[in-house]
Formats: sequence, structure tokens, C-alpha cells
Amino acid sequence: MKRIKFLGIAVLMTAIIFGFAACSTDDDPADPVLIGIDVTSKPNKTVYVVNEELELDGLEVTASYDNGSGTIITDYNADVSSYDKTKTGSHKITVEYNNKTAVFFVVVAIKEGDIFLMDINGGTFTMGNDEGAPREKPAHQVTVSGFSMGVYAITQKQYKTVMGDSPSAFSGDDRPVERVSWYKAIVFCNTLSSNEGLTPVYSLNSDTNPSNWGTAPASSTGSLWNNIAFNQAANGYRLPTSAEWEYACRAGTTSVWYIGDDTFTTNDAWILKTNTQGTTNVGSFPPNNWGLYDMIGNVGQWCWDWINEDEFGGSENTYYRTNKDNEPVDNPLGTAPHATKLRRTWRGAAYDCDPDSSTRFRRLQSAYHDRSDPAATTGSDLGFRIVRNN
Repeated sequence: MKRIKFLGIAVLMTAIIFGFAACSTDDDPADPVLIGIDVTSKPNKTVYVVNEELELDGLEVTASYDNGSGTIITDYNADVSSYDKTKTGSHKITVEYNNKTAVFFVVVAIKEGDIFLMDINGGTFTMGNDEGAPREKPAHQVTVSGFSMGVYAITQKQYKTVMGDSPSAFSGDDRPVERVSWYKAIVFCNTLSSNEGLTPVYSLNSDTNPSNWGTAPASSTGSLWNNIAFNQAANGYRLPTSAEWEYACRAGTTSVWYIGDDTFTTNDAWILKTNTQGTTNVGSFPPNNWGLYDMIGNVGQWCWDWINEDEFGGSENTYYRTNKDNEPVDNPLGTAPHATKLRRTWRGAAYDCDPDSSTRFRRLQSAYHDRSDPAATTGSDLGFRIVRNN
């Protein structure tokens, strides 16, 4: 058994398949040639809490050979020098066996109740994409304050614990909840905040208790719930702003896709969870550079912002609140709502974003955003992720 003992913040570990094939020669053609190794995690060895050991025997390392055979190996070496238990984020660990390597990622996060959170330091970044759709233009400087974001989208188990049921089309406790309206996501945030003794962020007519608001509207037309207010100083859970979401998704990258490449091929689809079979368990694929899973892929995610439907496809989208003097915009909240076409923003490509489809292909980009009626519950590809102020 190989172990690393450490004290620190709660740790999440997800293993990824990354075989690096290399040719080697052998004088005896009858002997199989090792071409690479793969590393995967055992299902019950992915989440660690404070003071627990990181057990490397939770990994399963497989050697593959040129004759198609494969064997489980235990005498591998793990380089953990890049791991720092004091720093939240994603840390790459390399496994080596007979000069072949594979990697997996250890994620260090904070745990609040049943929610794993990643501390995101504030900063300035370029929001949008001048080469993208009109809705993503113009690219401009935006500054966001520090916040903490959920490592995962809210799961069905977490949603049921707070709300009592799950409306999801694809059943599974560890799958992201979907078919949740923006209104219901707000109720979840305030309810969870109250359950944990935090100050709820949202209020309706100065009341932060969703039980007093009545039933979440099935239609946004004329609904008083469109007047929900946002207390930016509260310490409770909330939806991210669109700017916060894109900043966290990019995780310091400036390329079109958060994987850091300037090009995208179907070989990269593993990180985007692009499939037509529905959602998958959260954390099944690697995190971004800041330790956030599924920012692209699995489900789209509601954000706070209103978006003006008339400007959505225009040549210059005031949704971004561009500063004409090219000075950074601080913590933008989006535009005012349209008088009748009420839409809230959502972010992130979903499971059905086929990289071979030119239309859906754009959804894989960090700057992509879309909008839906806040009462909408029909989409099996739309869920949400929560944040808190630091």
C-alpha cells in the first residue's frame, strides 16, 4: 500500500486516463512490448475529508502492451512533489512505470456542510470573445472580487436533501440536478443558507424566507418573483454572476477553451463530457486549472444576470456593460431585464454539445453564454452551481 499522510483542507481526488504511448525495441519479437500505462480511481476513493490519509492504493494502474494485453501493476512510482496541501486548486500527480507515465489530479478544496468549495481569488480578466458570436462581443476587461465556488454542480442528492425531491430527467444521486428553474435555484440557495446559519442572499419584498414567497412561478409573465433582490454583502449561498462564472471557467487561460488549447479536436471530448446518452456523475472527468469540475460539459448552469433579449444577437451586446474608455468593469451584474421578454443567463456546454456539430461546437467555449426564461424547467441539460462571498 502506498500512502501519503497529510493534514489540510478537504481533498477531492479524481483519476484520469492519460496514456503516453512510446515505441520501444525488443530483440525477442515474442515478448510483448509495453506501450503505455493508464490510471483510474476506485469509486470509493475519490473524496477525502480533513485529516484523512490520501491512499494511493485507491488508484488502479494498468499496463498495456502491443499485443493488446493489459495487466494491473502495483510496483509503480508516484511523484507527488507538485502537491501542496495548503493550496486550494488542482494539483497534477504523475505515475511512472518502466519509463511510461500517466497522470491524475488531486484537488484541494474547502468543505462546508455537504458542499465542496474552491476559493477563487479575485482578479481582472478579458471577458468575451471578439471572434465569437455577437453575444460574446466586445471582449473587454472585467474585474471580479474573490469568492468561493462549488467544485461541482449541485447534485441530485444535494438538491433532494434541501428541497425534498429531484425533478431530473436522468436519475442518479451523484449526477447533476437538472430541469430546475432559475426560481427554484434561488429557493435552494436561500434554504441552504438558512439551514447552515448563513445570511440568505435573496429577498422578495425584503423577506428572505422562500416559504413566504409562495409557490415558484410556472410562468415569468407578470410574476412578482422577477423583483427578487440580491444582497451582495450577504454571506449565504447564491448563483454566480456571469462574469464570475466565466472568470472561474477560464481559470487563468486566455484561449478559446478552458483546456488551454487554441484548437479543439474530438480527442479532447473526454474533458467536455460530450455524449448523447445524458448526464454523468459529477467529477467523472478532470477539473480545470483551479480545481473546478464540469465547467464545460454535463449541464449548463444558471447565473444571476438578466439579459436583454433585444440586444442578445446585436452587433454590440450591452449585457457586458462595456466601458467605452477601456477601463476594467468591476463586478458586472448584467443588464436590466427586458420589459416583456424575461430571460436569465446560463453558462457552460452540456452533455449534448456534439463537437462535430458546428452549432453546438461554439457552446464548448469559455465565453459562450445563453439565456432562458427563469421559469423554464423543460431542459434536461440545465442545472446550477453555487458560490459564496469570501
